[in-house]
Amino acid sequence: MSDLKRQLNEDRAIRNAARSIITAQIARIRQGVSGQRIGEKLADKIGDDAAEFLGKTGKAAQDNRGPLLAFAGVVTAAVAWKPLVDLLKSLNDDDTADEAELIEEHSDDA
Repeated sequence: MSDLKRQLNEDRAIRNAARSIITAQIARIRQGVSGQRIGEKLADKIGDDAAEFLGKTGKAAQDNRGPLLAFAGVVTAAVAWKPLVDLLKSLNDDDTADEAELIEEHSDDA
């Protein structure tokens, strides 16, 4: 009878361990299915991908600093081209007007 009792105790321990594993898995599934958990997973995934991307681009930027700065300068000049041209035209118009006034002043003196 002792062998039968020992076997019964072992079987009960195995059954209880299996039940606790299944219960834990069901709890994880329920948590994973909840909307809040899905949002957290999505945010974590996006955040991890963004951090990895920034890490890679940061290393690439350090390795290629000169060409990257040249490219940034070209982009800045392209974006600011119209305002720069307008500024230069206005400066040129002001200089032309100043020259015309100087010519008129000197011609009046003569």
